[in-house]
Amino acid sequence: MNDIDILEDYIELIEKGYCEDCNELCNISTTPVYPSKAVAQAISTLIAENKELKEENEGLKTKLDTLIEKYKELKEMLKHRIEYTNKLEKDLFQNASNYVIPKSKVEMEIHDIDNWLEGGRYIHYGLNPYELEAQKKVLQSLLGEE
Repeated sequence: MNDIDILEDYIELIEKGYCEDCNELCNISTTPVYPSKAVAQAISTLIAENKELKEENEGLKTKLDTLIEKYKELKEMLKHRIEYTNKLEKDLFQNASNYVIPKSKVEMEIHDIDNWLEGGRYIHYGLNPYELEAQKKVLQSLLGEE
């Protein structure tokens, strides 16, 4: 029988018949009357367990508080990141011309490279035709050509 059972039986006995005149429990039922030492030991054990549980709960509360603080920090960081991303996006849409090379300019550069290669002008300026071809391929890949 565990401590809680002992205490529950003891409480039942008290409810069934406690003699106030003699300051004792009257053993009306067949349930045995537990000696004071057993009851005291049961109470002592339950108090110790209760203390351990309170300490454990306090530790869990501390961990929970720490997690809540970390959550708040992460939430604030995310809020900052979202605001920053929104500013960048707004800037991108307002100033797209600063970030995008027009297709016509890329096509014009390809045309210029073709002119350098066809007319042999690259020799006069000391340009390498293989480098010009490589640049042309890069520009064509930007346009999706090849």
